[in-house]
Amino acid sequence: MANANVPPIESYLSAASLQALRQAYRRADFYVALKQPLLQVYPRTASYANAIEEDFYYREDPANPNDDEQASPDPGLLTIRERELCLITLLSAQGGKYDLALHIYLALMEGLSAAAIVNAMFLAGVYAGVPFLAGGLATAIGTLRALEARATQGNADLSAPAIYGYLRTLPLG
Repeated sequence: MANANVPPIESYLSAASLQALRQAYRRADFYVALKQPLLQVYPRTASYANAIEEDFYYREDPANPNDDEQASPDPGLLTIRERELCLITLLSAQGGKYDLALHIYLALMEGLSAAAIVNAMFLAGVYAGVPFLAGGLATAIGTLRALEARATQGNADLSAPAIYGYLRTLPLG
């Protein structure tokens, strides 16, 4: 029986807030923001970071910069949505917090629903254990709440780099 005090996952981020976040999202901007800290700490990682970006993320049609189908024209490659689900499952099973929050955001921006994201976490929890499922759910709820707060904040910058920086400040601990 469901606990009446715990709302469903879809209720933590409103459709209007999700739409506002998606409208401000630019995939390429987010990947630049992801690479910057790594490159600042250790510049020799540039070829590594660029290879990851090129091979797994940044294959887009300039006319449709957030179109997932354009991102993976090779049928043998995972789509960005599929990759995000894989990463969410892995990070959830490892007890990830901050990285999990970032990939929850990316998955939402790439068109996945909160329910699909939590379903992937549930699968990870079946194999990794209930503590990882509980931790993943807590991170998901915290991330969705934070995104809702940011999206409903007057004149907040909803660009991908701003959201990246914002998520880095969250106490996901």
